[in-house]
Amino acid sequence: LWEKARSIAREHAPELLSSVEGKYVEYLKAGGGGTRDNADKLVGLDVVAGLNMFAERGEWDKCMAAAEKQGGPVLVKYSALYAASLLQAGKPTNALGVLKKYGAPAVSQNYNLYRKMMADLFAQPQPLAYATLAELREVLLSLLAGIARANDAGVQSEFETYMLVAHFAALRAACSDVAGMKEIAARISISLLRHTDIIPADKAFFEAGMQAKACGWESIAFVMLNRALDLHDAIEDGNFDTLDNNEFELTDIPMEVPVPARQFLTSAKREEVHDWVLGVSMDQQGRQTLPNDARGCFEGALLDPKTQRAAPQCIVSGHPVLRHAAPLNKCAEHKEDRNKLVL
Repeated sequence: LWEKARSIAREHAPELLSSVEGKYVEYLKAGGGGTRDNADKLVGLDVVAGLNMFAERGEWDKCMAAAEKQGGPVLVKYSALYAASLLQAGKPTNALGVLKKYGAPAVSQNYNLYRKMMADLFAQPQPLAYATLAELREVLLSLLAGIARANDAGVQSEFETYMLVAHFAALRAACSDVAGMKEIAARISISLLRHTDIIPADKAFFEAGMQAKACGWESIAFVMLNRALDLHDAIEDGNFDTLDNNEFELTDIPMEVPVPARQFLTSAKREEVHDWVLGVSMDQQGRQTLPNDARGCFEGALLDPKTQRAAPQCIVSGHPVLRHAAPLNKCAEHKEDRNKLVL
């Protein structure tokens, strides 16, 4: 009947066509006819209403196909809604795929979405694959180009930091299982401890400790894994006030960071780490401490806490470049690390 009414109005009373189609749109929105193709019909009459119906039903393939035809702000809106729905469902890797496919524009209403995606990706218990991290790096690089074009200086530094974290995490994933590259992977994990506002602190210390342990760096491994245990217990107790930060006074590792929503270590893994830390503490007569460099601060620190002077950061390992530096834009590279990576 509706098609007939529209046809009559079109042929004999065109001045009434918009009114008839308006009533038809209301009918479809209200679920008139009880058919699943209402949204398909709506898109041809009221694009936003049709897209909203697709989104409400979770028919995202149809929603995005229609939104892509519209492009512009419509595509921006519905790709963000799609990504947000995936984050809510606990699928940050899929959300990243949506932004990779449809773009991550530099619009202020999307910035919290990007922040949550970063947090959710790095909070996952399983290691992120290199392909995922490379995709994240590409999305953030595109976003930063948009931020630069928009001259949005208020968020540029923040998203440059996200980009740096994604870069180092991707490089670590690429190096971790390659013979001769485990030391670079371990140094990257130690460098990422500066970013425990993005990576959950207990996870970051565990990863740094385990990779240091794999390299035979017992003192670093002991301090980092002991910290991971302390954080694990603090999260369980809901109290970070009792943490002893003395071991980190000569580092630039932040101590005031967000409390992770949940513990990273399983009970079995916690016991395994606890047994190793206890064994080292009983076997060694001296105190296990972090190694210092010629500056008299932790060898992995960019910022010297005593002088407040910052060394250039190696773009390969994230460690300070104190000698054999090859200058790069905003960073540097340690020639020995660069050579290992290239060779």
